[in-house]
Amino acid sequence: MRAVEEAGKKGKAIAWSAGGNRYHVASFPDLPAFCNKFLSKFPPQLRPLDVVLLHGFLLEQLLGISPEAVTAGQFVRYYKEPAKVAKDL
Repeated sequence: MRAVEEAGKKGKAIAWSAGGNRYHVASFPDLPAFCNKFLSKFPPQLRPLDVVLLHGFLLEQLLGISPEAVTAGQFVRYYKEPAKVAKDL
């Protein structure tokens, strides 16, 4: 997760995995401008939250995964323990 730490030095950063021991990192050096452009449907105070960046932009806009599909447990798994993530990948 060193890549996330490095990306975080330039601004907000989030990471995700689509399996296969591959991780992806997105960084947002100008977070306010990004949020205003891509997340305008959310209240301004919620736009910079990780969950809004993940769901509102990455899952919904980039990958086309609807909130209903996420709620139904399709396509997405959440982990609280990093060791469990590494095991399941």
